[in-house]
Amino acid sequence: RSPRFREMVLPSSELPLRVRGRDVVGSSTGAPVQLACVNWYGSHMEYMVPGGLAQRSLADMAKTIVGLLFNCVRLPFSLDILAAPSNSSSAFAALLAANPELLGRTPLEIFDATVAALTDVGLLVVLNNHVSSGGWCCGDTDGEGLWFTKQYSEDVWVDALGSVTARYRNNSRVVGFDLRNEVRTSELGAPTWGSGATGTDWARAAARAAQRVVAEDADMLVIISGLDYSMFLCGVRHRPLHLEDGLAGRTLYTAHEYSWYHSDLGAYRMVADWIICVYFLGLTVVCSCLFVCCFSRRRFLGVSSGWDVLRSTKLVAPAITSSALFLVSLVVGDYFPSTCSRRRDIWKLCWLYLFPFCMMSLMLWACLLFEACRRVRQIAAAVEPTSKIHVGPVIGRQSSGEKSPTQAREVHIVAPGEGGRGGGGGGGSGHESEGEDVEPMEQQHLVVHAKGRQIAKLTLSLAPLLLTLAVLLGILAFRQRALGYEAFAAELDARWGFLLVESPATTAPSSSSAAVSPAMAAATAAVAAAERSAAVAPVWLGEFGTDADDRWWGHMLRYIRERRVSFAYWPINGEKRPGEPEGFGLLKEDYVTVKQPWKLRELQSLIEIDGRGVGAP
Repeated sequence: RSPRFREMVLPSSELPLRVRGRDVVGSSTGAPVQLACVNWYGSHMEYMVPGGLAQRSLADMAKTIVGLLFNCVRLPFSLDILAAPSNSSSAFAALLAANPELLGRTPLEIFDATVAALTDVGLLVVLNNHVSSGGWCCGDTDGEGLWFTKQYSEDVWVDALGSVTARYRNNSRVVGFDLRNEVRTSELGAPTWGSGATGTDWARAAARAAQRVVAEDADMLVIISGLDYSMFLCGVRHRPLHLEDGLAGRTLYTAHEYSWYHSDLGAYRMVADWIICVYFLGLTVVCSCLFVCCFSRRRFLGVSSGWDVLRSTKLVAPAITSSALFLVSLVVGDYFPSTCSRRRDIWKLCWLYLFPFCMMSLMLWACLLFEACRRVRQIAAAVEPTSKIHVGPVIGRQSSGEKSPTQAREVHIVAPGEGGRGGGGGGGSGHESEGEDVEPMEQQHLVVHAKGRQIAKLTLSLAPLLLTLAVLLGILAFRQRALGYEAFAAELDARWGFLLVESPATTAPSSSSAAVSPAMAAATAAVAAAERSAAVAPVWLGEFGTDADDRWWGHMLRYIRERRVSFAYWPINGEKRPGEPEGFGLLKEDYVTVKQPWKLRELQSLIEIDGRGVGAP
């Protein structure tokens, strides 16, 4: 056994565990206990046995979990296993190929052996009623969204939880019971929290089940899921179950997180991110074509004339305005979606709201490109290839009636055979004398316009560009604000993390006033303690998982670390079903090899011993 794991093993003297404030604590020292768990599933599936028993023995699997430095295992099960008979089929025997001693046992007896193997090596176990009828979880149409189904009533469910609790009453390392997995809408109704409705009030049903578990084993922690796939614990503010008689000091809540879990606000920001990417891709193409069209043909136009062409289209202001309007629509839309709900049609609504602004702006920029290119072609066609072109001021020969050498003249286009009329393409006001041509030697006498006039003209010409850049930077700033870690943490705090943060209102009263009597101070302290209890409770991250080292994963790890959240990674399994790989699994199909070492290292960095990650050097 790993020396580091021996440091993590909770001494029996600290059991049973209790709840104090936002922490789970040991009963003897009162020190916070981190539940650093991994999910090991299979008993809730149609095959009714934990995964990997065809490849490894129960004892070897327990040692593997110890070697990975987890101190706890979440074991999902279905209600089906409670009454399922033994199975002697060859298919069932194949699931237990590495554990022949389990052949002939019922699924519940195999579950018993699994619990015993884990606790024998010092691991803590959290039981989890995942589903009623065996099968994969979860979906809106699987019939398992509520705590009761067509096959199993609420009364049967409550009795089953009580029976399982009593079964492991004498095993002190079975420390908690996760009452039901991912409560959500089903064909039987949509769950609520605290509504009082008999068939849909999850808070009422959870309190009833929790009281039954505590009645069977007063040392068992009760773990209550949030609503809508365990995403939302917002209802706890209105009905805090952890304060109810018999549940205080032994109740915590559980939330689940995956990269596709979003509230209405989170979904809006995801859609906004996709549309912003589309917008910037389209705008990059348009602006690149505008540059090629207006500013790369300097032989005909010159830089300042390129801006003149753009301004002459009279579409620059509408295009920039459309970009600004797109930015405003992004910001305004960010204030309306809720962080405590998840509408089924939220993605469609977000697209219908943002996409028209995006397309309107891109269409105006495309019209600007089309019109600018049309004008450039007209100008280019009017200029003969043999024309002499000079952009900027020149000095003509001095003779009677001619201008002084100090008087600058600007010649833009002088066509062969044309009279001495200077073009006005760059805004110059000078002209050539009739029949006059510019000799090569005179090109050495090019002079610069007055600096003030050039700067003013350049500023006027660059104003649309600067305004466009400002709008685009604003869009990028919105994207960073909406998708950065701060926004991620704020959404999780709004959904369930608020229970982990003590409000300033719960701090102890000041003792600076001598007029406060001891009785008054004690009463005030009692009120503050009650407020603190109502506002704060432990939240256990019962499931989270990934197969990609992406932005969401980095944000999730940082949040767990900063909020000191106990967790259970989903899952350790290498297979979802025999022959079907588990994408998020920590182990490969052989249940020996670590699938993604980087992920295990990062998980181990979250496991703390004396404030230090066990995965740290």
